[in-house]
Amino acid sequence: MKTVVLCIDRDNDVGEKAGVKGPIIGRKENLAAAMRLALADPEDTDLNTIFAAVRIHDQMKREGRDVEVVTLLGDRDVGLTSDEKISHQVDAVQQVLKAESAVIVTDGAEDEFVLPLIQSRMKIISVRRVIVKSLPTGKETVSILRRYMAEERFKIQLLLPISLALITYGVFFAFGVAAYFVPALTLVVGGYLAMNALNFAEALHSLTRTLRVGIATSRLSVAGSVVAAVVVALGAAVSMQFILSGSSPLGLLLPQGQAPSDVPGMLIAFALLFAPVLYAALLIRLVFRVLDFRLRRGKHAGGLTLRFLPLTGYFLLGWGASGVFAFVMGMAYGFGPWSSSGLAGLGLAIVFAGALVDRRFKDRVSAEAEDASA
Repeated sequence: MKTVVLCIDRDNDVGEKAGVKGPIIGRKENLAAAMRLALADPEDTDLNTIFAAVRIHDQMKREGRDVEVVTLLGDRDVGLTSDEKISHQVDAVQQVLKAESAVIVTDGAEDEFVLPLIQSRMKIISVRRVIVKSLPTGKETVSILRRYMAEERFKIQLLLPISLALITYGVFFAFGVAAYFVPALTLVVGGYLAMNALNFAEALHSLTRTLRVGIATSRLSVAGSVVAAVVVALGAAVSMQFILSGSSPLGLLLPQGQAPSDVPGMLIAFALLFAPVLYAALLIRLVFRVLDFRLRRGKHAGGLTLRFLPLTGYFLLGWGASGVFAFVMGMAYGFGPWSSSGLAGLGLAIVFAGALVDRRFKDRVSAEAEDASA
């Protein structure tokens, strides 16, 4: 029965550093690859894995078994790409060696994720994990930490948050407000974890790339987005100022000018004040997109213009519903129950009308929206 000793390098350190391609078949070829890897990076653990695989091969050879040693190389992009390459290499090894069983040699749990790929093609009779022996002295620990600290990814992901936390604590302590450090740190850490969970950095990178392309090509849609963002920011600040001062240009707050003291009251007042600002910002962005489409494509953007209907409907519906909710909760905000209900009803009718129009011109609206974003 033909047996193959498979050394697995899922992240392709051997290929990247030694300049070889997988699969590496044969004792001589594996020793040559290990020598090249040792000269490129003597500290790489894959080096020990290859030598361990060769040692197992030699032991089985002395026992009179029909055995060969092979190193499978994945890809730096660990996951689908690396596993696909390893799968193809296993098939190539099977065509050449016709092996019926395998002994797996790895240097960690990550490489063992590909075991099902191998097990579907041949019987696995043993799995050996190579653990490199080292003396855990303080000097060696400091050396390892220095080596990690030199890596850019390690600096950004670990050293930067720790250093900022220490600096922040020093500032809080200097100003005599150290008691607020833990709550502030909790908020910052929570925000950092939330941004990572929502891929905020990737979204920000995509946004900046879109802005650079838009500015380079002088696209009006990008200018419209910037203007809309400024309107939203200024509108939010002005709305909060009105709420805190107890006044309003639309008479939405208490007649005597008393600012809301409870959180629900502040939220309702903010919704009533900020809704027109948000509607204006979205309308500005839509107008700029229509103009951009007209100038770049040389034709009317009828499909994009139709989006004015649902936009207006949702605004009136939300604005009126906020006033109705304020009346139900006993708050003296809004335009009164009947006016607010009328606004909500008008908004709902416009939303239904917009849905019917959108269904009628669905293909045109989608095509123009995609074309305007390109």
